[in-house]
Amino acid sequence: MVKATTYEIAKNILIGNLTSKESDHIVLYGSGGNGKSYLLKEVDNVVQMNHYDVESENGIIENKKYTTPTIFCVNDIDECKKLKNNSYHFIDMNEIKFN
Repeated sequence: MVKATTYEIAKNILIGNLTSKESDHIVLYGSGGNGKSYLLKEVDNVVQMNHYDVESENGIIENKKYTTPTIFCVNDIDECKKLKNNSYHFIDMNEIKFN
């Protein structure tokens, strides 16, 4: 888990994770109003170039095996338990207040 204290730090971590391909999935976590959705829109070209899907922008992870690299936006940390059999990077954006 990486704790991002600013939006720019979260952005740099996300881009690094997308381009390194070290894990199958990336989780952006924050209680709300942290800039998760805005961040995904801002780096959409990097997401597409690296062939990642974006799921669960509503904060709910389906209880299934994801076979393609996926980015999840979650508000509830317990949702990550559904990814227990997968490799993922966790970016904690909960401290960021984005307006």
